[in-house]
Amino acid sequence: MCDHLFVAMATISPAPGSMKENRTAHPYHMYDAIRLQPALIAGLLRTHRAEIDRAADAAAARQRLIFAGIGTSGHAAQLGGYFLRLLTAGGLAPLFEQSFELVNYPLALGPGDALIATSHRGWKNFSVEAVRRAKAAGALTIAITGEGGGEGIRAADFVFPTCEQEISFAHTKSYTAALAVLASLALRIAEQRNLLSDAAAARAALERIPDAITSVFASEPQARSAAKAIAARQRLIFVGAGPNSITAREAALKVKETSYVAAEGFETEEFLHG
Repeated sequence: MCDHLFVAMATISPAPGSMKENRTAHPYHMYDAIRLQPALIAGLLRTHRAEIDRAADAAAARQRLIFAGIGTSGHAAQLGGYFLRLLTAGGLAPLFEQSFELVNYPLALGPGDALIATSHRGWKNFSVEAVRRAKAAGALTIAITGEGGGEGIRAADFVFPTCEQEISFAHTKSYTAALAVLASLALRIAEQRNLLSDAAAARAALERIPDAITSVFASEPQARSAAKAIAARQRLIFVGAGPNSITAREAALKVKETSYVAAEGFETEEFLHG
């Protein structure tokens, strides 16, 4: 599961409203966020374990599971659904809905549904409205969001704060932290539905993620060398299959957010198809 957690090596100016300095040279704020990921994820999995299990138990009792988000949060939500599909060998096939689409081209929601919404800042209008409408319809609502964000999404039945609001506009540690919470939710839901063959092994794999991310840091010299060659190109194309097709789109988004370079992410076969 670790290879689905995207790590980028770039940054951008501080988030709106931040009083922190705007760095113009390495190490950038995003670099600091990357380095903080292992400790943050380990802390989240340890601190929120009991509450995540409670939320997952409630979701497992619902007939339909819907993951929602926009942008990077949308990619996290897509991977959350993919984790559940993967852990259950397709026994569960949750829906993913982009929050704008869910609000403007709505599904008929009801008490048999659970909406799991991801929003880094917690104030994006359509994610907040999706939670509000789902809750009004009697659906279970679970929100994964940053600390100190908007109050709207915090009206969800369960709220999991990931980390303080990031200084870099390109969300990094809040993305992988959200993925850790989503993976933990998916694991417990699969277990409660009796669709997980080896829960102990899956949980052990999840708990190894912080160490696995730390080990990736050893490849920083190679990443810097590759980045120098890549930086000379005018357009970047990322490809991947399965859950890594989502990572490819997230990688392209990070490049656009941080470097204003044309970048696209594709599922491998779609790329080959043209």
